Formats: sequence, structure tokens, C-alpha cells
Amino acid sequence: MATEDTTHKTLCAVCHNCCPIEVDVVAGRAVKVRGNKANRHYDGFTCVKGRGQLEYHYSPDRLLQSLKRGPDGGYAPISSAQAMDEIAARLQGLLDDHGPRSISAYFGTQAFQSAGASMPVIKGFLAGIGTPMVFESVTIDQPGKAIAPALHGMWLGGRYGPDEADVLMLIGANPLVSMLGLPLGNHGKWLTQKLESGGRLIVIDPRRTETARRAELFLQPLPGHDVAILAAMIKVILAEDLIDSQFVADNVVGLADLRAAVEPFDPGTVAAAADLDPDDLVTAARMFAGASRGYIDAGTGPNMAQSGTLLEYLILNLGALCGNRRRAGEVVADPVSLYPALPAVAQALPPYPPNGLGEAMRVRGLSNSAAGMPVSGLAEEILTPGEGQVRALFSIGGNPIAAWPDQIRTAEAMSALDLLVQIDPFMSHTARYADYVIAPRMPLETPHVSQILDYLQAAGIGPGAPYAYYGPAVLDAPEGSDLLTEWEFFYGLAQRMDVQIDAPHPLGVVGPVPLDMTHPPTEEELLDIVCQGSRIPLDLVRGHPDGVEGDLAAEPATVVAPADPNAPTHLDVANPQMLVDLAGAAHDLARGHTADMMLISRREMHTTNSSYNAMAARGGRRHNPAYLNPEDAARLGVAPDELVCITSPRAAVIAIVSLDESVRPGVVSMSHAYGNAFPDVDTPTQDGASTARLADVTVDFDRYSGQPRMSAIPVTVTPAPR
Repeated sequence: MATEDTTHKTLCAVCHNCCPIEVDVVAGRAVKVRGNKANRHYDGFTCVKGRGQLEYHYSPDRLLQSLKRGPDGGYAPISSAQAMDEIAARLQGLLDDHGPRSISAYFGTQAFQSAGASMPVIKGFLAGIGTPMVFESVTIDQPGKAIAPALHGMWLGGRYGPDEADVLMLIGANPLVSMLGLPLGNHGKWLTQKLESGGRLIVIDPRRTETARRAELFLQPLPGHDVAILAAMIKVILAEDLIDSQFVADNVVGLADLRAAVEPFDPGTVAAAADLDPDDLVTAARMFAGASRGYIDAGTGPNMAQSGTLLEYLILNLGALCGNRRRAGEVVADPVSLYPALPAVAQALPPYPPNGLGEAMRVRGLSNSAAGMPVSGLAEEILTPGEGQVRALFSIGGNPIAAWPDQIRTAEAMSALDLLVQIDPFMSHTARYADYVIAPRMPLETPHVSQILDYLQAAGIGPGAPYAYYGPAVLDAPEGSDLLTEWEFFYGLAQRMDVQIDAPHPLGVVGPVPLDMTHPPTEEELLDIVCQGSRIPLDLVRGHPDGVEGDLAAEPATVVAPADPNAPTHLDVANPQMLVDLAGAAHDLARGHTADMMLISRREMHTTNSSYNAMAARGGRRHNPAYLNPEDAARLGVAPDELVCITSPRAAVIAIVSLDESVRPGVVSMSHAYGNAFPDVDTPTQDGASTARLADVTVDFDRYSGQPRMSAIPVTVTPAPR
């Protein structure tokens, strides 16, 4: 990088929103980050954690060289070359003695956001050693969005996005904080313009969130009733014949069975159980069904509260019944840009297998699913002896101790591994268990592309318009440091183990590229692999430092083609297993709510799951408060900043009280991925409280993804012993 005083334009890789930023650099040191106002899509927007990322970058706690755990449990510096030598030797020994299945890898959220150029190398290495035990965070973060289409079928023309819809329904989603649920970019400005132009917003959430405050219709239910609420809406829509009859007749099967399955979900019964006004529930159903085009999205909370697969399946059913699918001749509003152009056709891909897609796990009947290998079963795989036991784990861009549900079991598993390698710029929760902590470069030191926007577009939450961005590296690695990008680390292991890396394309629609194992690629060459065949050529994007948008990004347009009359096609709104699960939800509804209180998750603007929790971005607060409605605090006899004990059937944590009138009574609201690294230690003022400790992966889990209940957890809340 240049050392003169200058301003660099690049991409923020702290989260999935991919904000274009400007970075002021003085004498080789970044001094300020701000939004790039020349980019029209974002209009200068960037969030507090993006603007505060220099605190992470220049933190005195940042690791500038890798560490090795000693016999006494302490850590000492180790050169990156020596670390790769030792890890390669230990890895080869495990492969020789126990086979490829003994080696596993976990990709956390940050792996997808800030390690894009590294992904083909890492996945090529894992394929090269033959391990099927590759896990991604999606199976504990809304996996139903990937699995439900397999049960329902997939409309190949795509669903209408928020930009195309006149009525939006958000269930437990707060995009003004989470940056998910509305078009990626400048969410606040977009929502203001949408509502001013006549758009209508329905929000369903146990908390009156920043987004809910702007809704025309707000329903504030008790947590854990989202499936019942959707089923009741479907019942209203069917009973009042509010469906798109022609679309349903042409494309949908199972209508009679669905009608029978939702019969128990009378709006009055559901409203009584969820503590809602039944008229509001009926109004929401009519308002959504009456839209010329509707859009619906559920956030992390409801997906973690019960079967996320069933929740997302009912969302797909609701959209299909109302005909909210693009038709032949319509232009796809936000086509993929840095993937190859994906064809859009006005017909359904029939249902396909949701799980059993290759490797079976040895625990709880779980297997590889449409969302990937179930992360919630990995700790058990490590702890279960016998053939196929997992003995080594690479943690890339993640923090299992903080993020995985059931912290007690996760900690036991991390301690039991023969080899744990944590790639991390800090001594995170999981790094404290690792045999080796590999110090990587940080986002401003590596180039990035906005391809994660294309990935999210497939789930219906893309940028809302054709768009692509390339961000170059703007800083060199710190002087005197010994850092590796993730790809350099795995490439180095492959060289030492004589493993050929064939770098795969993210979608697999382009063949893998064999790497020269004697001459390492450059990061720009790796980005070329990641973006090969893209609809907008990467070289074109590189030439536009403010991003490619508008007419330049729109061509070639993606137009929905007519259906093939000879192709099998239907959307199934009555999948037998989903109807069994829906009957279970009806039973739960009849049984009623018995918990003292319910713990729900919440997002915070200044954090990205278990990564990027900067003091500057959070006003100096280290912990995650237990937010209580003032009525509950008075009932419990606790005041702000006092300690409470929150107890689930699995465990208990100590947390600090904060009052929040937006939380409905009977609910305690907390952010996840906090707490001490060790589950037998509570340090609420220093580290916050681990909500993951309260979850039990073996109870009440989704049959497809393995995700347990991670929100709407029944708890008791009592004043902590003084």
C-alpha cells in the first residue's frame, strides 16, 4: 500500500451489508472510516461497527503472530511456518490412524463476510483430504430458509422482493438493526421512501423494535407462537377465498390437506394463546392477501424459537397461496451479479430431498441437509467414541464456545479434541481452548467483493437492485507481524501434506480450478476464481471504485422465461412431515403456555454474532443486558444494573438488568454470543451472560437441521444472591 496521506475507497467486510466505505490513511495508518456518498445505492450509509472497525484493527489485544498452547495451558508465540509444519504433521497422523472423517471444519459468519478469496482454497483443501465433516453457521442461523424450499418446491422465477411488493410482513425481523429482511444497503432511507410511496408494513414481534415502531399494523405476541399465527392467517385466507385461484390451480397441490391441517388454528384460539387481539390477526391476514404483491420474511428469533423449517414452510405456503411469485416476462429486480446469470423460469421445481444428502451423523438421526451438516450435532460427534469419531476441528471465522447452542456440551467437546485450530485475530472464547491460534490478516488488509449479496438474494433478501462492488486492500499488515490470510494457511498445509487443491466455485455451476501447488496464487487470482463466469465481469467491477449500479449493473437483464409445458412442476403446500409437525403445534397450542418467563434473542447494531464487539461502538458497555419490561422488574423486585439469575431446564446464568418498555411483559430479551469462555464461570459485568448455556441440543430440535430451541426458551428469573 502507498504510505502517503490519502483516502481509499473499499468495501466494509465487518458484516453482510457490504457498505462502500472511504478510509483515510495517514502515514500508512488508517485514521477514519466513513460511508462512500458517491455510491447511490448506499448513499453514504455505514453502521456504527463499520465506522468503529479501526478499534479492532489497532486493538492492543489483536494477535500479530500465531500462538501455541503449552503443556501448562499457557500460550507462546510460534512462527506461522512452524505452526503449519506442526499442524500438518499432526493432521497427517490423524488421517493415517482414523481416516478423513476424524477431521472437521466449521465456518462461522465471518468466514463468509471477510474471507471470500480464501473459501475456494479452504474448501478445496478439505475436499482434497476427503473429509465430509464440513459445517457452516447457517444450520444454527435460519436453516429453514434453505430446507423449506426442498419440502415445498422452488419457484424458479423467484419471489417478489421488498422493492416489488406493496405490503411487507416482517416476523421477528428488525432490519434497521440486523441489516436483514429489507433490501441490503441503506435500510432506514429505503423504508422511509417505501412507506412514503404507499407501501404498507406489518410487523409481528414480542418487542416493539425500531422497525416495529414504523409499522402500520403491529402484533406483539407471546414468543413461540409464530407457527400458530401463520397457520391462523392461512386459515383466514382459505376460509375467505382470498387466494390467487388461477396461480394455485396451475401450480399448487395439497390444498385440501392444508385446509384440514389449519382447521385447529382458529384466530380466536391462537390470539388467546399468543395474547393478541384476534381482530388484528385477521386484519393482518386480509391485508397481506389483499396486496397486489406481498413480501414476507422471518428473522432469527422466530427461526430459533421452534421448528424453523415449519415456520419457513408456512411462509412459502402463504406466498404461494397469494400468488406472490414472478411471472413470465417480468424482469428480476435484483439478479445475481458476481455469480453466473441464473435462469428464471415461471414454473416450479418440484420438491426434492431435504436431508439425507450424503454423510449421516452418528447422533440423533441427523444427516447432511439442504442447509448443510448440522452444527448442533458436532459437539456430540466429538464426544461420542467409536469409529468415525471427530478428533480435530478447524474453526474459521467463528467462535463455537460463544455461538453454538449448549455451551456446556460445546466446552466439553472443545476440551476433548486431539487438535483444535482457531483462526482468530483475538484470544476469543474458543481460542482459549485451542492448541494453535492462527493470527490472520484483518478485513482492511485484504481485498473483497460483494458476492455475499448474491448469496442472500437467493433467500429473497438481496440488494433490491442490480449491484456489485469490489474493494481493494487499503492497508499493509502491521510492521513486524507474522500473519496469514486463511487461504495462505490452508495452502501451506496442502503443500506440506502433498494435497492437490482444486478450488471450487461457490455455487458449483463452474468447474473447479486446479491450483499450482508450487507457486501460490495471488488474492486477485482467487477472486477471479470465486467470480468466474459472473453476470457482471469482475474486471468491470474493479474499474468502478464507487461500485457498479444502475443501468450499468442491469445489463444483461434477467427476464423470467415462460414455463416448459413438458417439465414436471408443482408446489406442495401439504408435505406429510410438515403436516405432522403442524399437528404437533396444534397440540402445543391446546396445552397452553406455562412458563414463568420466556427468553428471546435480539440483535445489536454494534455486534456481528460472535465477532466485532467493539467498545467504541457500544458506548463502553462490555455486557449484554437482560432487558425486562418495567412491570416484570417491579414484580421481581429488581432495579437497573442489579443482577438476576436466569434459569432454564438446562442451566443458569447471571445477568445484569436493564429496563426496556419495548419488551412485552413476561419476556426477557438478550443478545447472544456473550459470556465467559468457561461455562462454570459467571462474569456478567466483564463478559455478559451466555444465552447459549441455557440451550440443550438434545431437546426440542428441528428434525432436519438439528437446530434446538435457542429463543423463546422457558426460564425463571429471580434476583441473584447478593
